[in-house]
Amino acid sequence: YEGEFIKYEITATNTTEEDIDNVKIDATLPDGVTYGELVREDHEPYVESYYDFEKQLQPIELGTIKAGKNTTTYFEVKVNDLAEGETQKQITTNIKAFVGESVSNEKEITHQVEKAEYKAVLSSNIYKTDEFKYCLKITGDANVEVPVKIKIPYCLDFCSLSKNFGMIAR
Repeated sequence: YEGEFIKYEITATNTTEEDIDNVKIDATLPDGVTYGELVREDHEPYVESYYDFEKQLQPIELGTIKAGKNTTTYFEVKVNDLAEGETQKQITTNIKAFVGESVSNEKEITHQVEKAEYKAVLSSNIYKTDEFKYCLKITGDANVEVPVKIKIPYCLDFCSLSKNFGMIAR
């Protein structure tokens, strides 16, 4: 759906009996998505403020993969809102694996993007008083019930539910 994140997880496996040097992954992103470089690792669920959307996706250098071994990397994109009047469209991402300057493998991945019934955006702030404040904004065209499930980490106490809800570190 529009507004969601797509995580591309890529595993490169060396099936030969010799080490392979200078391995890298590159992707061509389609119109309709925006690359977001993660600036915080604790990102469950995906929170927009944890990403830098100003950067461009660069080739991912994997270096040397030992014989019979593999390595995994990933990158994430956010699906842009559909244009006025659009209800769905397809987006295709092209991912290439290189050894040196030669393409060793290539994969196209297509996603069907649909108009979202509602959008939920979670933003967070941390204050000097060890208080975390989260704001959940839900918008949509339809009058739908939206279930909200809040998982509170063990180290936090829930303190209020109003326009903003807060948690205090124990």
